[in-house]
Amino acid sequence: MPTKHESGRGSSAHRVEISHLVHAYGVTRDQARRLLSRIGNDRAKLGEAARILKARLPSRSVSEAK
Repeated sequence: MPTKHESGRGSSAHRVEISHLVHAYGVTRDQARRLLSRIGNDRAKLGEAARILKARLPSRSVSEAK
């Protein structure tokens, strides 16, 4: 049976969902990819998980980084 070709790029729908999570919730692209792999394409559950993830992470502003 043929295996799925891994080129490092997902389907266009997958890329759109990653971009949505990044822009809507402020998570990183890697975090968005991990959420998609764990949760699937359920936007309500993804949004809830992204909000929880973002709330757990300490926010850093430019002034705090110095």
